[in-house]
Amino acid sequence: MMKRMMSTVLAIILVITSLMGTTMIAQAANYSAFPVCQEEKEDALQTAPELKLNQSYRVSFKNGVYTNPERTELYNVYEPNKVLKFIPTSNGYYEASIYIAERNQHMTVQFAYSDAESIKDNKYYSVSNGSYEYNIHTSKEASIASSTYNVYRNTARGAAYLQKGKTYYIVAYAAYDDYDVEKTMKTEVQGYAYHTVPATIKVYKHSHDYEVKTYKYSDYTSAYYNCRVCSHSTSSYFYKPKTLTLSAASYTYDGKVKKPSVTVKDSNGKKISSAYYNVTYSGGCKNVGKYTVKVKFKKEYARFGSMSKTFTINPKGTNVSKVTAAKKGFKVTWKKQTTQTKGYEVQYSTSSNFKKGNKTVTVGKNMTTSKSVSKLSAKKKYYVRVRTYKNVKINGQNVKLYSGWSKAKSVTTKK
Repeated sequence: MMKRMMSTVLAIILVITSLMGTTMIAQAANYSAFPVCQEEKEDALQTAPELKLNQSYRVSFKNGVYTNPERTELYNVYEPNKVLKFIPTSNGYYEASIYIAERNQHMTVQFAYSDAESIKDNKYYSVSNGSYEYNIHTSKEASIASSTYNVYRNTARGAAYLQKGKTYYIVAYAAYDDYDVEKTMKTEVQGYAYHTVPATIKVYKHSHDYEVKTYKYSDYTSAYYNCRVCSHSTSSYFYKPKTLTLSAASYTYDGKVKKPSVTVKDSNGKKISSAYYNVTYSGGCKNVGKYTVKVKFKKEYARFGSMSKTFTINPKGTNVSKVTAAKKGFKVTWKKQTTQTKGYEVQYSTSSNFKKGNKTVTVGKNMTTSKSVSKLSAKKKYYVRVRTYKNVKINGQNVKLYSGWSKAKSVTTKK
């Protein structure tokens, strides 16, 4: 009887033990049911969605950690790279960016291409001359020469020169990178703990973001530029400015503001771009007077200071209406010109081109429109012309500014 009871108890214990073992095995199976990466992955190249220029594409990255049941080991876990297709419509530099609102993300983004054969193996090749390789996590581990820009901020950027009509792939990766969170997961969580991070990927035209190093010499500056994003590099030499030329040295008053354009050339005779200087004009530039144009250099030319040039706005001229002969003289009449003038000058000569024997008479009031000249030779032919003038102050000095001469008229004096 006793043996039968003990057998029954032993059988019950064995059943309970068996059930507990089954439960533990089931728990272990559930525990390992969250794989780091699925064994069967889709081909990232074949199924990559196409991204258009300036279009945003939203993705999410599932990142986290894994701890063993004893919580003695900690491993980072993450998803494969996100792969998007891009086909440029013109040659040029393009930039891809990945933006994640949360910080503490380690991110990379880059352009890559794949030929027909390598598509079968899901392999990428860098469009730049990257000096090292690393493995990316796709359906098959494929290597790519790196051209990435990695940051521990909100945005990562990658750029390269792309050719029109060629198919490129934007490869983006993001992983959670926060030691404190990992430490918390390690001490409080057993198994897989994921953190899903939303992100935005975009492609647009790239403008070089140069880091500049300059070296100064007595008559020139050398500069070396290296783009922080695409590693494009170039160099330039900036020679000392030598000449400043205005598009016009003088104008005739017409009531409008005058601002001549400038041309600056260096000591080698090469034109300096307007991007390297600011142009300022002295006040007014409208009435009759003399004005200054100042060019102040900046950027790589800043050390050379500034250059200045002046231009004038002259009075508007007048026309000779008629010249009447008189006894050993003549009377000249002209059209009144009172705006921005002080008076007139009458000039006469026996030379039609006014190269010799010129005589000039000043008329001090701009309301006067005629002048008689006497004591000339009888029956002599004279040529007569008129111009206006105005007195202005230049550097504290009174200076006359003149209009151009009118067309000359001839007259023969009487006996």
